[in-house]
Amino acid sequence: MLLAPPVIVRLTEFREMFEGAEAKSKQFSRHFRRVAQEYGCHFLDAAQVIRSSRLDGIHFEAAEHRKLGEAVAAQVRKIVADSA
Repeated sequence: MLLAPPVIVRLTEFREMFEGAEAKSKQFSRHFRRVAQEYGCHFLDAAQVIRSSRLDGIHFEAAEHRKLGEAVAAQVRKIVADSA
């Protein structure tokens, strides 16, 4: 399964290193979905499940990690059930 990361939000100390990343990250889902389709693999858009932390704009808070893990587990269960 291919996961598209969530959109980058208000960058703080990483602003200089990731210049332009906020705008580019809005295209993550589209590009990752296309690659998943090309390779015939399952796809999950993490931006539909979680949000990047407002602390630095890139990483996830603990609660977001939990939500992502639960979403991935649900998708894997569905994949396994559909293939049985």
